[in-house]
Amino acid sequence: MMRGSLMILRLALLLVALLTQVECSVGQLTRLLVRSVVDHRYASTHLLATLNNQRPHPHHLTLTLILPKDAYVSSLTIETGGRNYTTEVKARKRGGRRGHHDNDTQQATPPSGDDRWTQDETQKFKAGTMVDALGSATFYLSYEQLLLRFRGSYTHTIYLPPHSEGVYQEVEVVIRESQPIRDFQLLNVPRPHPHAQMQEEAPSLEEVRVTYILKNSDTRMNQSNAITNNPSSNNKSNIISSSSRDDQDREQNVLSMTYDVQREVDGGEIQLVGRFFVHYFSPEGLPKLPTHTVFVLDVSGSMHDFGKLAQLKLAMEAILRSLPPEDSFEVLVFSSRVTSLGVYRATPKDVEKGVGKIHRLQALGGTNFNEALLQAVLGANAHNATHGTA
Repeated sequence: MMRGSLMILRLALLLVALLTQVECSVGQLTRLLVRSVVDHRYASTHLLATLNNQRPHPHHLTLTLILPKDAYVSSLTIETGGRNYTTEVKARKRGGRRGHHDNDTQQATPPSGDDRWTQDETQKFKAGTMVDALGSATFYLSYEQLLLRFRGSYTHTIYLPPHSEGVYQEVEVVIRESQPIRDFQLLNVPRPHPHAQMQEEAPSLEEVRVTYILKNSDTRMNQSNAITNNPSSNNKSNIISSSSRDDQDREQNVLSMTYDVQREVDGGEIQLVGRFFVHYFSPEGLPKLPTHTVFVLDVSGSMHDFGKLAQLKLAMEAILRSLPPEDSFEVLVFSSRVTSLGVYRATPKDVEKGVGKIHRLQALGGTNFNEALLQAVLGANAHNATHGTA
């Protein structure tokens, strides 16, 4: 009896192991076509990927993709065994469970720093389906993204699937703008390959085309127009979208570019579509206006601990010495009461006066933070009303 129970337990564990392996199988990627069109800072990307099941029995295959964090998946169709399946896109919650709604929205995260491929800027997208023995599955994915202007340029990035170096790949990016494109630059290209071709052309001042093609020795089929044939059906499969990070694959399989458009010193550009409009306003070459800054410093008794006040004095000295001479500033200090150390021009002489007073500060008393903020706002408004500064 005991031996029979152990046998049943082993069979159950084996079944669990087999099910786990099925979920993790990714299949063999044999074809990848990507076409991305950026039209007036709005990117629409269409991807076609084919996975083969090399096993002599039906198997569950999973396609794993890396997408920009703020990309919105608009459609996904899976073609396998002569049938087409439309999908439901579900976002994972923090606990790892699927959301209750099919169309969970994702918030955009502007890039930060020079690391353009960090975890906060990408998401891992997985789609899976059961494939017949020695069969194949073709995934038609479309996603959209609004490009944000960061540090004077727009960045468009396409992450190719991991471990796809030996697969036929064709990636085409078209950028069209109503204003002349300037400062176009390829930030990153996929890892060099002897069969890879990279082409960049500008048919006009308002358009740029980038093409990346990687051919393998086994390619026999005609790849043209395949990505435009996106079948549809009423059948459904489940899709899961979640955040992830794989730095090595991203660095090797990333096509990224940056650009800006020519701007004039005027009211900007307005585009109308039906009842909606978009106003692009980012003039350049305007003179810098003088700025008035109000610094609110905490000198309560708690600032005496761990050298907080000493660090504050050093930081303020560095900040004040870096201000342009046409600017002005006021220093408010607060503990139980709020005191103004004076209003100064940011000239070297006045900066030294302000720095001297800051270095004589001592930590003492309570914390009247609310009154300090109110006085800072009132003082800034009064200064702007009389001097017209920003």
